[in-house]
Amino acid sequence: MYASASAFVGRSAELGALNALWGSSTVWVWGPPGVGKSRLAHEWLSSTAESVVALDLSTTSTDDEFFAQLAQALGVVETGNDANRIETLRATARDDGRALLLDNIDPIRAVVESFLDGAFPRVIVTCRAAPSSDAPVSLRLAPLSEDEAAELFTTTARRANPAGTWDPTVLSRLLKRLDGLPLAIGFSASRTRVLTIEEQLSRLAAGSGSPIDGMVDWMWRELPADRRTLIIQCAAFTSGFTASAIEATADAPVGVDVLDGLDELVSASWLQRSQTSAGGYRFRLLNTLRDFALSAATAAELSAARERALTYWTERAPNMRASVEGRSGRDALDSLQVERENLLTAVDTGFARRDPRALVVLEALRWNACLIGPTTRYAELVEHGRVLARDCGGPTAARFLDFAAEFGRVNGYLGDAERDARAAVGLADSSGDEELIARTRTTFGGVDSGRVTDALTSLRDALARAETLGAHITRAAALERIGRCHLRDGDIAAAEECFRDALDTYRAYASDLVAGECHNGLGRALVLAGRPQDATARLSEALEEATRGGLRMQVPQNHYDIALAAQACGDADDAATHIERALSIWNELGAHGKLPAAWIASARISWEMDQPALAVGAARTAQRLAPAVGDTYNTAIAAGLTAMFLWADGRVAMDDDLLAGVPSLRANDPVAAVAHLAAFIGVRAGRGSSAQRELANATAIV
Repeated sequence: MYASASAFVGRSAELGALNALWGSSTVWVWGPPGVGKSRLAHEWLSSTAESVVALDLSTTSTDDEFFAQLAQALGVVETGNDANRIETLRATARDDGRALLLDNIDPIRAVVESFLDGAFPRVIVTCRAAPSSDAPVSLRLAPLSEDEAAELFTTTARRANPAGTWDPTVLSRLLKRLDGLPLAIGFSASRTRVLTIEEQLSRLAAGSGSPIDGMVDWMWRELPADRRTLIIQCAAFTSGFTASAIEATADAPVGVDVLDGLDELVSASWLQRSQTSAGGYRFRLLNTLRDFALSAATAAELSAARERALTYWTERAPNMRASVEGRSGRDALDSLQVERENLLTAVDTGFARRDPRALVVLEALRWNACLIGPTTRYAELVEHGRVLARDCGGPTAARFLDFAAEFGRVNGYLGDAERDARAAVGLADSSGDEELIARTRTTFGGVDSGRVTDALTSLRDALARAETLGAHITRAAALERIGRCHLRDGDIAAAEECFRDALDTYRAYASDLVAGECHNGLGRALVLAGRPQDATARLSEALEEATRGGLRMQVPQNHYDIALAAQACGDADDAATHIERALSIWNELGAHGKLPAAWIASARISWEMDQPALAVGAARTAQRLAPAVGDTYNTAIAAGLTAMFLWADGRVAMDDDLLAGVPSLRANDPVAAVAHLAAFIGVRAGRGSSAQRELANATAIV
């Protein structure tokens, strides 16, 4: 029987299905190469009391070879030119009393199907392609689940390398790359004797091949040319596709039906098909099959397939972004997340060709980048996009730079955000597109540079334009950011009014997805208005919603705002818990620009908890991180806090150079001015009662 170095894991449902199906007719077990068809059949047969005749037909190439192998296995003496040869073998197979396993029949599929025409109740057949519609009993074998794949790998790898250890995150990436195929997983696990999983993953990413490439090569050579072309187009979609996407992009010859082609490729195990929550079908190539198709295609074929995919996503990009802002935003964001890797592949194609369409597709991911992340990957793409935007100019560049500015603001990269926002406003003004002008001025006004007067001027202009245009989402965004400016200048009542007006507009015209920051702003206003309990309740509800919705970029912001509310309620322990969670998630996401403000909050909370050493350490950390992300505002605040904490803790003499390290800010920002004053007094503390009085006043204002 079958021998394997790898463990046998999972498949309880499939073994149960074989128990139920056995004895009624021939059972066809089919699925993609490496999925474990042979192993399942042998494991099931070995668990029964059946005597088995097993034929491996993977290298059998002719009818005569098949019949000769079968005759030998059944003990039939052939007479050479016996006209009744096939009927004799059929009768013997039926009456033999042993189970018959015809394994890997694909090379001689037609002759096996002809031979089995009729009732063979004790036969198992394994193959890659689906059985004909006449086959009454079939079992399609799918790849292992994520947990089953991990169990198979670790169990097999322990046999090969008992002392080995494997990073769970790297192992998860490797197993996804191996598609949950037991053959590939077992091969990879046995290789841990000579290669780490990091090295294996690197080799796969470099296209060094898969353990099942030999099987796939045979499948590829069996395909007609038009089906190969269709597979290459499918391979241009990284994360799967719908039938309509392939219909729109396939370069099918006249008279060739693309849907028929998809159906054939599903039946031949080239494509996996799954049903979406909306009830439609989605298709994908397993990674191993996709990699093979990409390596088998010519440069011209690949270029054409990627061009068609780039065109497809460019045409759909504007509506994809707008849909997230509309009433069905949650469904639209989910769809965007499903297609994200496809869109990013199209972006890479455009960047490689210096094609401005890359900016259009990347801008479609605005809400995915700002609500879900991860920051690091998008930050690299935004940097590439800036270079291309400088070259192409016009409205396309303006829309992209507006997205880049918003991305920078959300992630705390305020220096980059301000530069991008200014450039976007200039390009939008030149275009004469009123809607684009209103949107870019809204983004510019929302960049938290500390210059409240400039921000309000831009936002009020944007608000007036949006109201004239009936651009409800832009109007709500402008109101929300005007509210934040009022928080800065101390007009709490005006801020609350702006936030509530913005929320009403969002509820009427948009999904709650895009209103998350407005909820946070209103929470801050409630804290400053002396209603921290109301703020905590509102912000906690927003945190639960963001967590349920998978809005990874919104979750740490909610934790941060809840920390401020808890601090205002006098609950320093709860505040410390939430600020630590915010810091942890922002670090994990790579949103380093958000860290200075969070460390400042941590410093203030630690001071309230009578932990001066922790407070000084947190303030110093903020002071070190803020300049690296262009955050001059929090650089000043952190310097002021450090000075005050050191003075109050009796350690001023250690920091006489603080004032020189504080960048000068515009005088129209009172908080920044107070931070300067605090630093100034801090380094000169103890030189007179007037200085101490000023320090106390500065501390209260900050």
